[in-house]
Amino acid sequence: MFLALSAAAAVATTCPNMTAFRSRTIIDSFDPAKLNGLWYEQAYIDVAQIGATCQTLNSTFVPHEHDWSLPSPSSSSRDTINGNVVMAFKVNYGKIPFTITELYTQNQPPANGSYTKTAEVPGGKLLKLDTVFVDATLSADGTTYDTVTIASCIAPLDAAEVRELIFATRIPTASNATLAAMEATARGLGIEFSTSQLRLVTRNGCP
Repeated sequence: MFLALSAAAAVATTCPNMTAFRSRTIIDSFDPAKLNGLWYEQAYIDVAQIGATCQTLNSTFVPHEHDWSLPSPSSSSRDTINGNVVMAFKVNYGKIPFTITELYTQNQPPANGSYTKTAEVPGGKLLKLDTVFVDATLSADGTTYDTVTIASCIAPLDAAEVRELIFATRIPTASNATLAAMEATARGLGIEFSTSQLRLVTRNGCP
């Protein structure tokens, strides 16, 4: 979630090279159009989500040649590599639903899975999170992604860095084995976090 602070203690004043945390799948063949649709957050590191429940993300790929405000074109006319991603991030705080639109703008020069994340809130464009899609697994038919891991970092005004980490799937509640595999992949790619930092999403009473 945007404006997130990592639960980890920060010791550096600049973010690492986030592109180093991408899997071979992301580097070689990431297709942001396959993120389209609804995602259920399973676990996260993000202090801004404390007290939140029922977290979901709704993703839309927007090719560079199309304006952000226009609907995404059909898949037959998409450039499946060069473009931006819009994610509507929805949570409940108590019984109050809250949605924020997060914009993932492709970094230049383009590198698969490498983006700058901002948010459509007052002053949101001034805070830019260096973000990568760490890993994603394909559905059985290869038309969409079934799981996705996203990592972000920001070091505002050379202050201590803050990070966030998101594990999400297409189903409301993933198995322990699926989440464990996602965590292991992230750690294997160099993302450092402890189990105590990771928060599991609560879905009791979610629609």
